[in-house]
Amino acid sequence: MRELYVPPDPPLMSGKEALDFIRKAKPDCSAADAIAQLRAAIVHRAVGARLKDMKRVPMGSSPISVPSESIPPPHVWLQAEIRLNGSVRFDHKGLWRPFEVIRENVLRTWRSQHASNSDRQQHVGAGPISDGIGKAISALWPDGIPRALKAKERNQQILEWLIKQRYSVPRGKGLARAVQRTMKKRRT
Repeated sequence: MRELYVPPDPPLMSGKEALDFIRKAKPDCSAADAIAQLRAAIVHRAVGARLKDMKRVPMGSSPISVPSESIPPPHVWLQAEIRLNGSVRFDHKGLWRPFEVIRENVLRTWRSQHASNSDRQQHVGAGPISDGIGKAISALWPDGIPRALKAKERNQQILEWLIKQRYSVPRGKGLARAVQRTMKKRRT
């Protein structure tokens, strides 16, 4: 069987996606808290941000020709109004414009906070990936995984099921490890 290509996440995420991620990473986080945290991270340059409808530099042009409003400097975010839908405006009469942030910055900043949470450490193995793998195993082999099935083939079938059902898929060797953890958890 051929392995399916799983494209990497895009380098940018929408403001809405970033705010949703922050709220999930911090269970007691209100919408206002998530907005305040993202704003502070942008102002302190921990997270890079730009307007989504940014004007592109024409081929062969200098980046200096790009209007300065396309990438608002961090200090203007201090007074910006941000909505949960991922839009921002910098003055009360201005238009609401969608914004996006650098995915890696958001993941690094809030995943590290989430991982240090003691509650997170109590639930290792519980989450969308483990849930999806458990559902895949139950759907593919309701009477149990056949003993003759090779691990590589089993994992490939699980991967195909996860993609088809639109579940989260771990990258690289993460799938094999996640399948092993899920199977071990089911045995205990």
